[in-house]
Amino acid sequence: MALTLLLPVLASLQLLPRLVFSAAKPQAPAFSVQPPKVEYLLGDTVALTCSAPPAKDRVSVFQYYSNTGWAVSARVSSGWKHTYNLNITETRSAGLYSCAYYTGKPGSFVQSRESNRITIKVKDPPPGPTLTVDPPSGVVSEGHPLLITCTAPGDASQPRFHFYQDGAKIVPEDVGSEITTAEPRTSPTTVSVLSIPWVDTNSTGEYTCRYEEKQSGRWILSTRSRAVTVTLKDPPPQPVLSMDPPSGQVHEGFPLLITCTAPGDAGEWRFHFYKDGAKIVPGDAESEIGTMEPGTSSRNVSVLSIPRAGPNSAGEFTCGYEENVNGRWVPSPRSRPANVTVKDPLPLPVLSVDHPSGVVSKGDPLVITCTAPGDAGEWRFHFYKDGAEVIPGDTGSEISTTQTSTDSVMLTFPRAGPASAGEFTCGYEENVSGRWIPSPRSRPVTVTVKDPLPLPVLSVDHPSGVVSKGDPLVITCTAPGDAGEWRFHFYKDGAEVIPGDTGSEISTTQTSTDSVMLTFPRAGPASAGEFTCGYEENVSGRWIPSPGSRPVTVTVKAIWSLPIPLVAGCAGAAVGLVLLLLLICLLKRKRKGFKWEMRRRTQNDGAISSYSPIPLTMINPDTL
Repeated sequence: MALTLLLPVLASLQLLPRLVFSAAKPQAPAFSVQPPKVEYLLGDTVALTCSAPPAKDRVSVFQYYSNTGWAVSARVSSGWKHTYNLNITETRSAGLYSCAYYTGKPGSFVQSRESNRITIKVKDPPPGPTLTVDPPSGVVSEGHPLLITCTAPGDASQPRFHFYQDGAKIVPEDVGSEITTAEPRTSPTTVSVLSIPWVDTNSTGEYTCRYEEKQSGRWILSTRSRAVTVTLKDPPPQPVLSMDPPSGQVHEGFPLLITCTAPGDAGEWRFHFYKDGAKIVPGDAESEIGTMEPGTSSRNVSVLSIPRAGPNSAGEFTCGYEENVNGRWVPSPRSRPANVTVKDPLPLPVLSVDHPSGVVSKGDPLVITCTAPGDAGEWRFHFYKDGAEVIPGDTGSEISTTQTSTDSVMLTFPRAGPASAGEFTCGYEENVSGRWIPSPRSRPVTVTVKDPLPLPVLSVDHPSGVVSKGDPLVITCTAPGDAGEWRFHFYKDGAEVIPGDTGSEISTTQTSTDSVMLTFPRAGPASAGEFTCGYEENVSGRWIPSPGSRPVTVTVKAIWSLPIPLVAGCAGAAVGLVLLLLLICLLKRKRKGFKWEMRRRTQNDGAISSYSPIPLTMINPDTL
């Protein structure tokens, strides 16, 4: 053993004596070791005994040697024998040992001859273990686990393992570590693992390991493994989570896209999405996860696609990724959370046709109106015919917005034709936070274009149209063709005639259902005017109106028809006669004072029954 390794021993011993050379050296001492062994193990203690022969000179110092350059001296005060205990701590303790002694006094020591030599052999310690770390690079992100594995050779018998950090032995649980021993079934080696679940700044440094093997009932310590340096790396940066729609509000049934973007440009990423803290497995909740490849070769974006959002799509979403660092997947922190709210689907719009029956005559205008319920800030409308969107200008259509409100739009066909017939629907889009959300389509309305109905024929029982006052007036409306069902309407001076008004009655002729009579029992001034009629034909449950008939003018005349000058002359003569009679009566009164007048009183048989005097002043001229 080198002298520098025996400083603790030499501290209790004195320095080698100063030698004095003489012509004859003292006899050699006897040198022995206990216990004698062919081979010693590390950790053994060997008693080295040096025995000087009896002599007149007292022994002052015993000295022990090794052919490896090791030497140690021990000063004694009496006796001829000394024992030095040699601790075998390493293989360099092996060698050829001997001893000598010194007699005399300080300043005049005499060295004896060298003793017999004894060979001490030291068995090599168990071979050093192999130390590995996970991640293999030794670079680990803060907060992530670190595994340090110590593997002993396969022929090691019941090894006991020890780990060291920067030369100091690691005691389990001291730095948040755990030591576990694993014996793989498929390997002859015995393995021990130092597990540090959460790495921090205290976890960095130089790591080594050793193991002890039991030999001859004693635990023999192996040499140390090669050192492995562990370096702390900052964790991958936090990803960014974004949504479409950006507000996080999506209507039920519409798509939802959640995008996770990893910053930087790592060689390889793996993405994960979480809803309310639980990992989303693609396919669950009707979701799909796909990776988008931007223009560069990196794949730092992943999209969670939910084609049709439903109640299960609502919640708090986060995402994370793993970065491949030297073959090890290092997880990132999770993104900031984003909340998704699923709104009820937009209500259906209402589609209406200005011909409620949906049947329109060819050439007539057709107006189809789409009305959105509610009160949104902004809408966009769409019309569909037989499933295909109607483009303004196609099929002769025009789309315009009503002026009274922005919640409805009209699709106008100025002249209905074959291209106007079909099944119509409509829909609208509502602007929600800058995103256009489409509504479901309205209920369908079928439009049928029919050739115009022929004009009805209006006739009056007085062909001239002139009827005497008080005489009955009958106006008949006849529909051509042979429809299954009609409804008739009469109009006077443009206003519909309601049965019962103006003393009229409407009845159906008994001979046929294709004509109806408007009857005025007694013609009067209210019966005069311009009459027209129309009818409605029932087509598949829809009443189709006909054009109006040609007008017929009805004139009501009085019962007599004397000339007006003659009537006026007669009236004037009558008045003059009355005045003449009054004048005669006044003259007679002045002459006689009164007279007797006999008035005939008629009986049932017309005979005069009696006469009575009546004062002239009591005669009513109207009775004359």
